[in-house]
Amino acid sequence: STKDYPWPIVIPPLTTTAKIKVESTQYPEVYALSDGNFIIAGAIAVNAPLGTAEWEIGSEQNITWTPTGTFETVNIYVSRDSGGTWGLPVVSGFDATLGSYPWTVVAPGTQGQQVAKVKVESTDFIQQTISGVSALFKIQETIHVDTPSSSGIIWRVGTPHDIIWTLSGDLPGDKVNIYYQKGTGGW
Repeated sequence: STKDYPWPIVIPPLTTTAKIKVESTQYPEVYALSDGNFIIAGAIAVNAPLGTAEWEIGSEQNITWTPTGTFETVNIYVSRDSGGTWGLPVVSGFDATLGSYPWTVVAPGTQGQQVAKVKVESTDFIQQTISGVSALFKIQETIHVDTPSSSGIIWRVGTPHDIIWTLSGDLPGDKVNIYYQKGTGGW
């Protein structure tokens, strides 16, 4: 008759050559081995970015993960199309035990859409891909006003002055509205 045992794998050493032996407790000479090797693989849970995250281009953000099992190195990837494509790694061969990588967010942005994902993938097992993927989040384009640059500047009525800004990312049309505020009132 067929029997089963729900084996709760409790973080043994990860391996690509595991086997199982089932043996009678009364008759140790009665046993069987699994036919072939199998893999005991770990897991990676990506903790940040969260699904509510909006990471601005140019900001430094921590990509964080929790490994289950022992991993030496990971590669980290970013997708801007919900995980459809991953491209080249943001970092390769990074120390997996650190659980965090400080990433300076680079363009392109996701144009207000929550379609970015981060993947943290172990490089330790060639036969089995072990990775974790974040929830969807936004990579936000930014505008920085360069001029005027600080308080105390005086612009005289009737004289032209350049308003200069820097755009990080790619906004459709690259058109902007410019407003000014008197004191603390509305725009």
